[in-house]
Amino acid sequence: MQRLISSLSAYSLANPLIFRIALLCWVAIVLTISLLPQHSLPKVGINFIDLAVHFFMYGLMAVLIIFGFRNIARKETQIKIFIGLVVLGIIIEFLQEYVAINRFLSLWDMFFNSIGASVIFLRTYLIE
Repeated sequence: MQRLISSLSAYSLANPLIFRIALLCWVAIVLTISLLPQHSLPKVGINFIDLAVHFFMYGLMAVLIIFGFRNIARKETQIKIFIGLVVLGIIIEFLQEYVAINRFLSLWDMFFNSIGASVIFLRTYLIE
């Protein structure tokens, strides 16, 4: 049984499709949470926690992109994907301002979205 679990784990970590599906699900979750009315979300007293959550959400997206598209060898393509991730964060902030109820655009949120994504990519480039 242990051998079966081990081989399944190795397969799922080696299969980029798993990470691509997880990425699509995570983007849907982030989009949904980002566009919920403000009163639907838990209150956090410290603004730093909110910024840390933004960092984590986009950092996780970056990790899923790295593992889901690791077979893409061209650095230019990976950079385009990263730029797309940053643009997604900016678009979501504008959607909060103009579409969502009781939500507003935050430059700090945009900044931490971008930093979360970029730190993961910089780490990847430094390791390679």
